[in-house]
Amino acid sequence: DAAGGAAHARRGYGMAARRLGRTCAIYRPYGVGNPIASANLAGTVFAAFDQDTGFRFNRAVPFGAPLDRVMMDATLAEVGDYLVSEDATRFMATRDDFSAPVAVICNRVVTLKRPDGGTAGAGYYGGDVRANEVPVLTSWPASIIQAGRSGANEVGLPGDVGAPRWTILLPASVPGQIRSSDVIEDD
Repeated sequence: DAAGGAAHARRGYGMAARRLGRTCAIYRPYGVGNPIASANLAGTVFAAFDQDTGFRFNRAVPFGAPLDRVMMDATLAEVGDYLVSEDATRFMATRDDFSAPVAVICNRVVTLKRPDGGTAGAGYYGGDVRANEVPVLTSWPASIIQAGRSGANEVGLPGDVGAPRWTILLPASVPGQIRSSDVIEDD
């Protein structure tokens, strides 16, 4: 009975979290605005977070490591929900039947805007005009991690340093579609 076993495993994680964890608010995003607004509160749960899958709680979070295992009764939470505790804001990345959920630690708040090319005609400029950008997402907690540097700069001068690259993680609950021309700003 997979469903019964999964419910039993979740209850077990919940019982352990009541002893080891602390209160954590669950926010379920609706719309494009701030997902951790009070109107999006889905409930509270006890939760404990650790990098180790065995929940040994014996090491600190390594620099640049965005993932935590979550010890909690995940019955209330869904993939894409935000978990807000005293120490951090995270979003649920996975929720399996028997293993502990995985959450992504958010270190920034981002706003995503879409360039509006304007109307063709006299004085038409097809590039991005900051004042004309249309908000797609507003104030969403995200994880931004530097992902190294690209090979060469576009100019190709001998002293050029490679341009930095970033990995930006957002939850599966992001409404709509992110396009390659979208502009993202962090706090």
